[in-house]
Amino acid sequence: MIEIAGSDIQELNDSDLRALIGLLCEADLHAIGLSSAGVTWGGDQNAQDGGIDVRVELTTSLPKDSFIPRPKTGFQVKRSDMPRAAIINEMRPKGELRPAIKELVESSGSYIIISSQGSCADSALADRRNAMRDALNDCFDISDFKIDFYDRERIAGWVRSHPSLTLWVREKLGRPVQGWRAYGNWANSPGGIAEVYLLDGQVRLYHDKSVRSEGVSAIDGIIELRKMLQSPASSVRLVGLSGVGKTRLLQALFDDRIGEGALNKYQVFYSDVSDSPTPDPRHFAERLVSLRKPVILAIDNCPPELHRRLTSVCSASGSFVSLITVEYDVREDQPEETRVFRLEPNSNDLIEKVIQIRFKHISEVDAHTIAEFSGGNARVAIALGNTLQRGETLARLRDDELFNRLFQQRNIQNSTLLRTAEVCSLVYSFSIQTSEGDNIELGLLEALIGLSIPEIYECARELQRRELVQQRGGWRAVLPHALANRLAQRALENFPQDTICKMFENNAPERMLKSFSRRLGYLHESQEAVEISTRWLSKNGLLENIINLNELGISLLNNIAPLNPELILISIENASRQDDSQLFLTRENAHYIEFTRLLRSLAYDKNLFDRSVELLCHFALSESLEESNNSIRELLKSLFFIYLSGTYATPQQRLKIIEELVESNIEDHIHLGMSLLEAALETWHFSSFDGFEFGARSRDHGYSPQNQEDFHQWYHLFVEYTVNLAVSDYQANSKARIILAEKFRGLWIKAGMLTTEEIQNNPTNLI
Repeated sequence: MIEIAGSDIQELNDSDLRALIGLLCEADLHAIGLSSAGVTWGGDQNAQDGGIDVRVELTTSLPKDSFIPRPKTGFQVKRSDMPRAAIINEMRPKGELRPAIKELVESSGSYIIISSQGSCADSALADRRNAMRDALNDCFDISDFKIDFYDRERIAGWVRSHPSLTLWVREKLGRPVQGWRAYGNWANSPGGIAEVYLLDGQVRLYHDKSVRSEGVSAIDGIIELRKMLQSPASSVRLVGLSGVGKTRLLQALFDDRIGEGALNKYQVFYSDVSDSPTPDPRHFAERLVSLRKPVILAIDNCPPELHRRLTSVCSASGSFVSLITVEYDVREDQPEETRVFRLEPNSNDLIEKVIQIRFKHISEVDAHTIAEFSGGNARVAIALGNTLQRGETLARLRDDELFNRLFQQRNIQNSTLLRTAEVCSLVYSFSIQTSEGDNIELGLLEALIGLSIPEIYECARELQRRELVQQRGGWRAVLPHALANRLAQRALENFPQDTICKMFENNAPERMLKSFSRRLGYLHESQEAVEISTRWLSKNGLLENIINLNELGISLLNNIAPLNPELILISIENASRQDDSQLFLTRENAHYIEFTRLLRSLAYDKNLFDRSVELLCHFALSESLEESNNSIRELLKSLFFIYLSGTYATPQQRLKIIEELVESNIEDHIHLGMSLLEAALETWHFSSFDGFEFGARSRDHGYSPQNQEDFHQWYHLFVEYTVNLAVSDYQANSKARIILAEKFRGLWIKAGMLTTEEIQNNPTNLI
């Protein structure tokens, strides 16, 4: 699939052959870190070209034995075969050496003839080179002038040195590799790859290992992503809601107009999983690894499980393949080898610029209205912009009217289509398979919508044409989520709760019930959704007894947790008090990972922090000190860092937890408390234990000092306690002295708690 032979080169027409040589020259220069600005070609293939079709002019020397042998090189590209007579006639029309070739001779450059029909053995190649030398017989000195003849086999070899260009060649020949593309307009921008990427001055990009809780700007994020992907066998994941511009940012990584260190656009293979690529991404990745050449594999709409398999392939020993995958959502754990970046919605200012550039007839006022309504989602904004005709205005429309306009677009009102979209939005995704035995999902939706399966299928196709539904194989999802959540909320309002619940609880397959619960988790502002969560957690509800949950049950619990955090916490507390709960708050619990991470999410709210951490302490105390696999102690410690803690609990609240453990006179409790105290005194190294997302609730990295005073108050509080503990009669006094000694350098240098003069004059200033 990614091999090119001389016979393929032979099939290219004149203009495509010339373009290929130009692209190969650019690719060679990119590969050695040089600008391709010195490569020129273009115009009509049959126009007078002075004997040069592709020209390279550089001021930098090139590697020996390169396909571009000299900084000044001219290529004459011919589809026809070029025997001796044709060569001499090409170089010396009417018996005179072409001026362009003379200039190359005088500058010690190079002249190369390309022939896609020729296939030369050694003797034939020597004859053609001799003919080229003979054509230069009246030149005074050609000792430093390089001539050569490239037949179709050498061109094929040149293409193989830049594997992604094989996709370009196959496409030109009408034999594309299904679902696979070289660098191009992946984001389907109206202006193509020439369209400028608009940079947002506001912070937009976050990644999992960053200590900068405020994230990084778009340009800094692009530069950081580039650096990572320039390392062979690296793995990066870019996530974010549908419509925030992930694919456009991916494309920008290869745009040398943006920042520094643009990735080599001739090394990338791109595929969108929803295009059903053949071969599939895993087998394609294995083939790329076997080439042992620097390659970047970019996979759009890539599910987590596929990402894990691709990471395993691309990070194998000896691999030169770097991986970047894109997904509209991520909640599952990522492999350790992966760096996850999250792209947040754009600012309203940027959305306004996008609208005004794409829709010249839309006024500044209407662009502002669209930006406000879109919530930073470019896809929503563009779809709404497409509905506005010349002379119309949106400025006075209410949100409901804007929503209806977005949904209806320029079509007549269709209540059936709206009802279908509402019901389909109740699930995160749905299958549109209609073959025997596969139609259970559409069959369930049929009961609510009141349409036949073929009619629902037709509606889903129409929604897809309006770009309100996206596909991945046989699956469909109403997107972006801002739209889907609103539609789902309307469905919950328009249908009796009992009807919806019974349909999903009694008739839906597990996958569909889980998908429904996942949608509910994004609707915390919907009273109906909150009531369903209460129903499930109540007596005789699906989640009545959370001690004995199966895999489906724990997924449902996690998904609906954002709807009513306090009720979830109460349910966990109640479960821990039951007679059969001896193992519930321990690592023996089959779902201890899910429960501890859920409690960590609940601890974000300072009003739930104390109770959540108390339960986490029970879990942590059941764990051996040496445990490193999914360590609960490490998770608990992360809540006590000054940065990236994922909680807004006050420093005083955290100190109270530490005091209760340390002053308990129970050895294991003391050890746990001292480890939390160490975390609170950390000054150098911070990293988030897990993601911070919690449904659609607004979440960030938690408390962080806003100024130097906050910074000093935090450390003063914990240093003061540690010093007092060090001189006390508590069992932990010696450990407190050790911690002070270990943390002293960071407190002095990084935290700036003390000056040298203060320490010399009064060592007790540590307090």
